[in-house]
Amino acid sequence: MPYRHLPFYILEQQQSTSGLYFGAEESFDLKGFLFKFLRYWYLFFFFLALSFSAAYLYLRYTVPQYGIKSSLLIKDDKGGTGSQEEAAFADLGLFKSNKNINNEIQVLKSLTLMSQVVKELGINVTYTTDGRIRDNELYKDCNFKIIPESLNEELAYKNPYRVFVTGNTFTMTDKEGKEFKGTVGQLFNAPFGKFTVVLCDSAINTKPSDELYSLVKFNKLENIARTYSEKLVVKPISRESTVLEISMNDAVPEKAKDIINTLVNDYNRLGINDKNRVSANTVSFIENRLKFLTGELTGVERGLEQFKRNNDITDLSAEANMVLGQLGEYDKALSEKEVEFDILSSIENYLKNSGKEYGLAPSSLGLSDPTLTSLIGEYNKIQLDRERLLKTSREENPAVQVLNGQLKGIRANILESIDNLKKSVTIGRNNLKNKNLLIESKIKSVPRKEREYLEIQRQQNIKQNLYLYLLQKREETELSLAVTVPNARVVDPAISTPEPIKPVENIILLTALIAGLLLPIIIITVKELLNDSIQSRKDIEDNTSVPLIGGISHSDLAEKIVVKKGSRKAIAEMFRMVRTNLDFLAAGKSQKTILITSSMSGEGKSFITLNVSASLALSGKKTIMLEMDLRKPKLIKYIAETPKPQGITNYLVGDVQIEDIIQHSNTDTNLYFIACGPIPPNPSELVMSKKLDVLMAHLKANYDYIVIDTSPVGLVTDAILLNRFIDASIYVVRHSITKKGQLSIVEELKSQQKLNSPAIIYNDIKTSGSYGYGYGYGYGYGYGYGYGYGYYDDDKKASLWAKMKNMFSKKKKELK
Repeated sequence: MPYRHLPFYILEQQQSTSGLYFGAEESFDLKGFLFKFLRYWYLFFFFLALSFSAAYLYLRYTVPQYGIKSSLLIKDDKGGTGSQEEAAFADLGLFKSNKNINNEIQVLKSLTLMSQVVKELGINVTYTTDGRIRDNELYKDCNFKIIPESLNEELAYKNPYRVFVTGNTFTMTDKEGKEFKGTVGQLFNAPFGKFTVVLCDSAINTKPSDELYSLVKFNKLENIARTYSEKLVVKPISRESTVLEISMNDAVPEKAKDIINTLVNDYNRLGINDKNRVSANTVSFIENRLKFLTGELTGVERGLEQFKRNNDITDLSAEANMVLGQLGEYDKALSEKEVEFDILSSIENYLKNSGKEYGLAPSSLGLSDPTLTSLIGEYNKIQLDRERLLKTSREENPAVQVLNGQLKGIRANILESIDNLKKSVTIGRNNLKNKNLLIESKIKSVPRKEREYLEIQRQQNIKQNLYLYLLQKREETELSLAVTVPNARVVDPAISTPEPIKPVENIILLTALIAGLLLPIIIITVKELLNDSIQSRKDIEDNTSVPLIGGISHSDLAEKIVVKKGSRKAIAEMFRMVRTNLDFLAAGKSQKTILITSSMSGEGKSFITLNVSASLALSGKKTIMLEMDLRKPKLIKYIAETPKPQGITNYLVGDVQIEDIIQHSNTDTNLYFIACGPIPPNPSELVMSKKLDVLMAHLKANYDYIVIDTSPVGLVTDAILLNRFIDASIYVVRHSITKKGQLSIVEELKSQQKLNSPAIIYNDIKTSGSYGYGYGYGYGYGYGYGYGYGYYDDDKKASLWAKMKNMFSKKKKELK
């Protein structure tokens, strides 16, 4: 037979101690790798079915989540609306106010703002309908609403209540079965609180006899606010942009849209209120000044009227009018300086007041100094930022401490600037007073009554100008209150995705597929890693250099001798392959003595001995089997039901002659055997007997092949003691039985030359799930006689019958 037809490897004779080796280096066998997993197809089927069932249940009963998004433009008040709102006077351009985007994000996500939204929408009371697995939440499609006025936290928040509304009456039932009945639209006083049940617009078309039902749950306001605040995501769309994206995922998209839209409205309202507080402070300051001036102006006007009535004065002379006109101009300028000095003193006193160190300062009120105007504006801006930050954090927060430090520094700068301005105003005021003295000297030339009248009228003009000035500034400030624009502008209102974003069906199904495939792969891989028994040809090659001369597939047949004349079964051909390869083990020798051993009992050495011997006999060679397992013999019971009682032990002790122990097999004319005989107490000593040398010499002279079935070499030394007779030795390795570590035994026997020409037979290769009678799984090859590809059809026909026969045979033995 040409070497290329050998089913497992290409044999090449080399000058080496082993004599045989695998000449063709094995490459990665993809098909064998895949079939290693495919033989566990039932695991893949089970886990795929399990994972897809879990995916179906998850998709069926998980509450779908919708994505709701909105975009908001945060305005930058650089010289814009912010300055108009904070400046009550002059050209109303006070300071630069660049928005801090991170601060605005924190304000939008603040618990205070969200609590206001929850309270405004009334979503701290939830309404659901019963479902088989999960409840469905109602929002705008709820037929009635409950408006709580006051609730007992210990009772109201514990259990949900079932509410039934019929006509104008409602019935509320708690978890314990207690009922509370009331009238729709009227305040109801229950043990857990006061509330009112009102019908919604969706209940208009219902009949009075219809029963409206919902499961109502009262929730703590701050708990619901915290839940939605954590779900809210606010982030800028880019680093350079002041546009914020506000998003939220929720099972009820309409509710989420209302939350976001209301949140933005309340945020803008809060910003407007913050801005108006500066103007409101200014209006309050002006009102106080006006009250004081009104009294003074009234007194001066009454004095003037009384003086004119007493002295019968109706008009002044031309000279007096001229002097009064000049004096009026200087008085107006002087009054402006007095107002400015008064405003500076008021602001200074306000800032020095320890109780108002964290309050908003009045705006500049028309001060001409731009530096002071900018400082006051910046001071008020930081005050507002601090107040907003305190809504979401404590006083000990480092960011608050930083703002406190900034306020302290700016306050010191403002006071310093005010001090400098007061000095400057004082100088200007003194200059105007000096000019007034010059004009007043001219008044002396005016008659006494006219002069007195002129003094009184002068006082009236001063008070009147100041009063009109403050009235004008009050109107400007109130106008700024009316036209204050919000901090932000809605770019896109809240919009919901048309389809749920969670769970994503494709991702869930893909995850189920991956899990269904990955789990069995992990289980199989772990099983393979933890399994220290021989599972493949590679396991043998990795653990020993002893050559492998063949593999025998698993057999379900009841009979032990599978190699028979005319048999075309695959397993019979495997033994013929072994027979062919045995010629290379003992090449050049006319008589060949072959020893068959293993690591331990149960690896099939007796089965191998029987069929290797049968195969040699079928080739026309006179073959004899020796049952040299003197400790646990079981070879002969597979050959003859009633063998002779005499055996090797009888011969070795001198009871019988050689001719008395040789028996002929019924399976083939060329096959003979010698039984063990009675089990001796000293098997090792008998193996060392000289009579055994005589027996072996006789057998070598009369038989072509001598096949010895001996004890496991891994347990006793009988096989090593027989090495003096043998030409070749076969070490049986059984699939899933022999441990990888036990291959060190045969490796040691080879290296120490305790067995002649050792070789390995891989027995009981499982073919399930592999390709090619175990060669694909066991050896990584699929070539050689077409095993597994339909060539041996008789195996397929007989397999079911053989399995049934084998099963009944085992049952019969158990009964015996």
